[in-house]
Amino acid sequence: MNPDVHKGVFKLAVWITVTAGILLLILEPGTPSFWISIASLVIGVLLMGVIVLITRVVKGTDGK
Repeated sequence: MNPDVHKGVFKLAVWITVTAGILLLILEPGTPSFWISIASLVIGVLLMGVIVLITRVVKGTDGK
């Protein structure tokens, strides 16, 4: 897979995570928006982990 795709998706995941983290500081706890931001934060972190894992596996099989 093209490494540029990995970089692009990783940047998107970082953007989602940072945005959700900032919103968590601003929003009032217990509101629906707060819980949506928590879900977005979790999704962003999971996406970053998946991209890192995929990148390491692909680099391990290609030998590059």
